[in-house]
Amino acid sequence: MKKGIFFKLNFLIFIVLIIISYFFTKKLIADYKEVLAQDYFKYKFTATATELLKNSSVDLFVVLLIFVIYLFVFDLLKRGKFAKIAEATEARGEVLFFNWVSKIKYLILIIMLASLINCVFVLTRKPSLAKRPSLKDSPNIILIVIDTLRVDHVSYYGYQRKTTPHIDNLAETSILFENCFSVAPWTTPSIGSILTSQYPTVLGIEWDPVKINKKFLTLAEILRENSYLTAGIISHLFISSKLNFDQGFSLYDEENARGHDYISSPSITEKAIDFLRKNRSRKFFLFLHYFDPHYDYILHDKYNYYPDYKGKLYSGQQIKDLLKLAPSMSPEDIKYVISLYDSEISFTDEYIGKLLNEIKRLGLYDNSLIILTGDHGEEFLERGDNHIGHTKTLYKELIHVPLIIKLPYQTTPRRITRNVSLIDLMPTVLDIVGLGIPKKYKHFGKAIKFKKNSEIDYQRDTVFFETKRMAKLNGVVKDKWKCIIDFRKKRVSLFDLQSDPWERENVSQKFPQVVKELVRELEKWQHLMPSKKLKGQKVNFTERQKQILRSLGYIK
Repeated sequence: MKKGIFFKLNFLIFIVLIIISYFFTKKLIADYKEVLAQDYFKYKFTATATELLKNSSVDLFVVLLIFVIYLFVFDLLKRGKFAKIAEATEARGEVLFFNWVSKIKYLILIIMLASLINCVFVLTRKPSLAKRPSLKDSPNIILIVIDTLRVDHVSYYGYQRKTTPHIDNLAETSILFENCFSVAPWTTPSIGSILTSQYPTVLGIEWDPVKINKKFLTLAEILRENSYLTAGIISHLFISSKLNFDQGFSLYDEENARGHDYISSPSITEKAIDFLRKNRSRKFFLFLHYFDPHYDYILHDKYNYYPDYKGKLYSGQQIKDLLKLAPSMSPEDIKYVISLYDSEISFTDEYIGKLLNEIKRLGLYDNSLIILTGDHGEEFLERGDNHIGHTKTLYKELIHVPLIIKLPYQTTPRRITRNVSLIDLMPTVLDIVGLGIPKKYKHFGKAIKFKKNSEIDYQRDTVFFETKRMAKLNGVVKDKWKCIIDFRKKRVSLFDLQSDPWERENVSQKFPQVVKELVRELEKWQHLMPSKKLKGQKVNFTERQKQILRSLGYIK
């Protein structure tokens, strides 16, 4: 009878302590699940184990303490009231059920001591910049947007010229999206969409740039509310504080928004490096906007891709002059303009290389989420309309943009072929760093979730884009099909992106059922827009700013 009581009492103590331990291990279990849910923490087992131990030292110490208390209680019980039962059991050559547990209590004490030392070290040490931070500290975020960067002029995407060696190096440790689409072919609506996860129509952006209504949440706002230091360094008036693009940023540097003849990449990089050096011990979101590939196209001697050109065009020629000359341009003239554009891209790439090297030198590269993309592309008379520039079409050369995402601790490249949209960057970034968008904020983005293999979890099968500047167009991509509706010309175009990636042949007459389906998708999408149209508030630029915009061909 006493033997039965002894075992029952031990069993009861054991169960009670297990239940108590469970509540102390809740955080440990949550951390473990969080680690497994984020692909970039799976790069190495030992690092994952270290991360878990580092973030759960207190919980582990408490759990071990509970079990040691139990083992000592058991010893007291065995040596006291139930000593005879234990002796009789041992005399018969039997092993008492909990004896083996009792004998390892000193080993557990050693583990406890190590855990306690680790706990004290983690709680009191200063953060090491070269080492991985606590799981409680989300990764640093660096978002680089290169204005007017056409995807097919990035060498890692297959361009014949080696225009972007430094961007290529970034891609070697990143996820590259082969089919990413901007929501608009010009800067204000495109970057507005990136930062708010809203479509241009919802933001009220049509012909002119307008102020972003402060009712829209920005990526910077959400990150700042979650203890991020938020900084933006930009180089275009179309995303200036006058348009409320500084919303959510603690620092918003616009000094480089100086117009077409100003070369801004060196200054953008210098300011970014200065910010990193001063704030490397803080958790930060840094938004960088590079402008140099935008017209006017300036030759950089180090990157002269057409040194034998003898024609009438020259470096730095204003866009309005190029447009006047466009009807009479020869193939050599067009080739020269493109070579200037490529020179600008390579020059910008050089300074992005300097930035990335400094990020590595400061020990920030591994634990940073780095995203590089373009807001839109550029066209060079491809469509027979004598147009150079952007804003007025939705063809590949303007809407198809590069997107490279380096996850924290990613070391190997991956390529994703799914169609994705820049409107999804905001929820994707927040998902990667373990945050979310407030439920009350209605937005149109879908988080891209990264799986262990080369697949993604992405709840979008249609990608939409639009422009109301110099045109009135809506477009959609679904699977291999792309459809564009021109409301002014009352024309629908359909392209098979698989057999005709450059969208040369309109096959709408051959596939009327596909047209019908995609037009229906566009109608459904339009119905999702607010019934009460938001009117964007126009901006009163200064005379100097208007002069800059005139030189860029944006206003008359």
